[in-house]
Amino acid sequence: EEDLWRHRYGVDDAMLPPFITREQAADVLRVGKSINFLRRCCDDDGWTAERAPVAAAAANAGGLGYGNPKALDALIAEAKRRIDRCLRRVLF
Repeated sequence: EEDLWRHRYGVDDAMLPPFITREQAADVLRVGKSINFLRRCCDDDGWTAERAPVAAAAANAGGLGYGNPKALDALIAEAKRRIDRCLRRVLF
């Protein structure tokens, strides 16, 4: 559990699909790590209520699909914003 944040997960650049930037992958990794931290270390599931608004952000940007990178950007940005809010609520 001590190394949960730094060493447990990472991005393998060789496995990234061509439509995902390194920055997007890093953001998704951070969101995933944050969710895992909330679940495992804080025993918090309040973040689950944030799933629908995150999906709605992608839908509002035209929906996830090939050739619509703006929707993926919107989904990632909204996920980051909401998971950060959940972290602040739990930690402070």
